Parts: sequence; C-alpha cells; structure tokens
Amino acid sequence: MHSQQHSPSQVRSFAFQGSFLEQFPSPRRSLVANQFCAAVRAGADSVAAVLAWVAQDARRRIADRFLEKEARSFQVQLLAALETDEAAEFARFIIERERLTAEEKERLRAADRLQYVRATMATYPPSEAQLDLIAKLGSRELPRTRLDASDLIEWLIAKKGERR
Repeated sequence: MHSQQHSPSQVRSFAFQGSFLEQFPSPRRSLVANQFCAAVRAGADSVAAVLAWVAQDARRRIADRFLEKEARSFQVQLLAALETDEAAEFARFIIERERLTAEEKERLRAADRLQYVRATMATYPPSEAQLDLIAKLGSRELPRTRLDASDLIEWLIAKKGERR
C-alpha cells in the first residue's frame, strides 16, 4: 500500500508544529500521535486512509467494555476531532515523518533538542564559569543570558583561532 515514489520530505521538525494536538490533554497527546503512527505503520499511505484507520481504532476502543470511562470519553473526543482540517494536516505530517529514515528522524530530534536547550539558556543569567572564561578570553563584555554568553564564548574562541 505504501507508495515508493514521493517528493522530498517537508518535515522540518520531529515535533508537529500545528494546532491539532493542543485540543487534547497533555498526557493524552502521545496516545493520539501513536494512533496516527500506527495507522501509517499498518500501511495507510494517504490522509484519508490514516484518518479512516484512526477512526476505526477509536471505535474499536470505544466498544471495549473494559475501557475506563475517561479513556472512552477521550476516544469519542478524538473521533469527533478527525473531521477537521487540523486532523488532516496532522495525518499529512505523520505520513511524511514516518517516511524518513531513522537517521533523518534522529537528526530532527537532535535539532529540536538543541532549539529547546538554546531557548532555556536564554532564560537564565550567565554562569560564573562563563563570565570567568569570557574575561580569560580578553573580553569585558557582560552578556545578559547564558545563551548570549555561550554565543560570545564561541565567537571569542573562533576569533582567537583566526589570529593564529
């Protein structure tokens, strides 16, 4: 069922950047993603096929008499959400992401982690060790954040290397 011919991936991040998952409680978002991934891994290779597979899976879960009330209610919510353009956008994303090689997926995960680390560093003041290193590298500049300090240190080291 998988088409062997497809255009280069448009996936730029391992994490979905759209709004579809935001309507679900945080602890349930990975379940939704897993249901979509399972559809693709089971052979669904179009948006319509993925949405149909996820809908069938949700109906199967809803019919499970042993499923807890909260989990059943969540599957009902998911079933209703499958009718939206956002669900189709998410299905398209998952199809493209699942086509990536393991190496491409890991590269995207690493890039996402780096982006997160840099964003976090931007919320903290520079560390004493960073300030000491900046001074040892001959700069009197006082960066405002750990990210600024890190970037300055990289620049000072590169500049020092160019002089050699």
